[in-house]
Amino acid sequence: NRDLYGDLDARLKKLEPTSVTVDGKQALVDRSEQAAFDAALAQFRASDFKGAITSLQSFLARYPQSAYAAPAHYWLGNAHFALKDYKAAIAALQVVVERYHDSPRVPEALLTIAASQIELNDKKSARSTLNRIIKDYPDTEAAKLAKERLPSTALR
Repeated sequence: NRDLYGDLDARLKKLEPTSVTVDGKQALVDRSEQAAFDAALAQFRASDFKGAITSLQSFLARYPQSAYAAPAHYWLGNAHFALKDYKAAIAALQVVVERYHDSPRVPEALLTIAASQIELNDKKSARSTLNRIIKDYPDTEAAKLAKERLPSTALR
């Protein structure tokens, strides 16, 4: 009988939401949601960018309101950038900037947007994006990097 209760308790724990910290904020997520995000991130870290893109897109379709949505869009943009699909990178990262403007990932997202704009030879937009980082997020590592990259966007 004790085994039955132990088994039931173990199965219920799998169904219970778990408390996580995402980008400095506490949130409750389903364990399957957390596992799906972790698996997609593991693909990214293993440099399986195509696999990460597929996994992150299906994660976002399945869990659009997830506490992991902002990081999922962020990593999706970075995976596209790694594959040199700069327009898709900008589109995914723009979601982070516009929809999750209070996310601590916004300055880094903007930095990757600027890098994508530079790769697309859109120096005017890149300059504007870099200046935005410096103005709106002055005390971040992204602002420091933006200042370093700004001269490379000089219009010739």
